[in-house]
Amino acid sequence: MGDRAAFVVMVRRHTKYFYRIAYRTLQNTHDAEDIVQDSFIKLWESPCQWDGQKRSTFTAWFYRIILNRCNDMLRSGNRTITCQVEEINRLVEGGGVAADHSDALGSDQECSVRYKNLSYAVMLLPDSQRDAVNLVYYMGLAQKEVSEILSISVKALESLLMRAKKNMKKTCLKIELDGGSIR
Repeated sequence: MGDRAAFVVMVRRHTKYFYRIAYRTLQNTHDAEDIVQDSFIKLWESPCQWDGQKRSTFTAWFYRIILNRCNDMLRSGNRTITCQVEEINRLVEGGGVAADHSDALGSDQECSVRYKNLSYAVMLLPDSQRDAVNLVYYMGLAQKEVSEILSISVKALESLLMRAKKNMKKTCLKIELDGGSIR
């Protein structure tokens, strides 16, 4: 086994970031917490999974682990989305692009509806597009770092983001045409 004190420091340093991306992907507090906790437990049990000599940074590698586990859970269909306004507000307060633009959206209720619709549109994206949007726009990571996490070129990432924006715009327009809000 590894150095317990070093592991504790690493968990404390990184947990909130890994939780934020898991929550953004799953829209469920309990599932996000479970994914992050289980991932750290597996890392503790088999620390040789990450080889700093062969791989990129620890954080890039572990983001990929978290995203893969989240996407597996989404595909399994054994979960429910329980995105609550209070949870969204906590996430927004934690930083990211959504926090920077919340005032520009209008009233609290309008902001809540738009944010909920946008979160729904993000959830409907294909895995690769959703991961790119969440890492770049919600986590605020640099495109170079995100391209490393996703193991793609910066150009490919830019293409993913363009397709994601187009798909999200279609979804949001459909929501507007269908009555303005998801339920």
